[in-house]
Amino acid sequence: MPRFLATYDLADANPSPYPAFRDAAIKLGWATWMLSSEGAWHRLPNATIVGAFYDLQSAEKAFNEIKSIAEKALKSSITVEKHILVEYSEPRFNSDVYRREK
Repeated sequence: MPRFLATYDLADANPSPYPAFRDAAIKLGWATWMLSSEGAWHRLPNATIVGAFYDLQSAEKAFNEIKSIAEKALKSSITVEKHILVEYSEPRFNSDVYRREK
């Protein structure tokens, strides 16, 4: 299944909408960690998520659904100021936060 990466900026608010947005993304099949070929899980940069979906339209639908779920949890509106959604095949990454797979 194709893999997608999304990164986004949300408008400042109090409380911060980022935790609710991240949690909603995870419920919809996105992740904030990426598995390396060496078997270590690496934490992605803030406001970055990855997921496997059938195609770009499915990934876009899942990304767009995050907002309404997060708004319900936060009980407040969220403004997605910008985002990018791309399919990837051979990632290269590093993170100062990682854990070994058990």
